[in-house]
Amino acid sequence: SWSGQLPAMAAGTVLNYRIDATMSNGSTFSYPDNPADPMYEVYLGNVQTLWCADFETEPTDWTHMAVRGSDDWQWAPARFGSPGDPLVAHGGTSVFGTDVIGDGLYSSRSNQVAISPEIDVTGHTQVRLQYHRWLGVEDATYDSAAILVDGERLWSNQESDGSLNHTDKEWR
Repeated sequence: SWSGQLPAMAAGTVLNYRIDATMSNGSTFSYPDNPADPMYEVYLGNVQTLWCADFETEPTDWTHMAVRGSDDWQWAPARFGSPGDPLVAHGGTSVFGTDVIGDGLYSSRSNQVAISPEIDVTGHTQVRLQYHRWLGVEDATYDSAAILVDGERLWSNQESDGSLNHTDKEWR
């Protein structure tokens, strides 16, 4: 077992961290194990849930489509068989993602979107998007993944020389 302690931080702080460990036999490991996204991120402070989708029931209030190619978005009980896919849902038993019923591989040369229902944030001045993901895509040079809110890009996979694939190996 192991433990660590972080210095006290003010509420409202976003903490980015990683774990680097050396075992007694000299072997080392680092988490997260994803060079394209090498830091965990956590918000320190109280939050009020305004809306939540746990995907335990079919997300009929979401829309999804293919802008180009095939629409591979599916909701299903977690049943993962493709290498790199999670073995279980983040919480509960079901997930919403691309090709979760088939081989786990999304269609080549496609542009797919999933859109949440509109979320009323009236009266709230500090709004945070928190989510869990398990993503496996190529470098953004070839394979773009992004989260947009009101058309503003809040997150996307990195672009480099084409070799920095984004491969989560755990729920993030």
